[in-house]
Amino acid sequence: MKDKIVVLTGGSNGIGRGILELFLEKGAKVCFIDTDQNSANTLINKYGNNNLLYYYGDIANEDIKIDGGMSKLMIYNDDNGWDYSI
Repeated sequence: MKDKIVVLTGGSNGIGRGILELFLEKGAKVCFIDTDQNSANTLINKYGNNNLLYYYGDIANEDIKIDGGMSKLMIYNDDNGWDYSI
């Protein structure tokens, strides 16, 4: 996982946080989106911001749109608040 880019939705707590920490321990660079700013700040204080990037966002909000292209992108989609598959 060294230098792979991982994007997590819901990475501040619970299973998402456990997965986030595992990816960091394996050498990945992690970008995570969450609504819990306090827990996100705790993670940033613990791991620093060299390999960890946080964005505030509620992915259950269907108006959210992410633009851009990344060639080395691995995505894990944690609990997104939807009750159906996408």
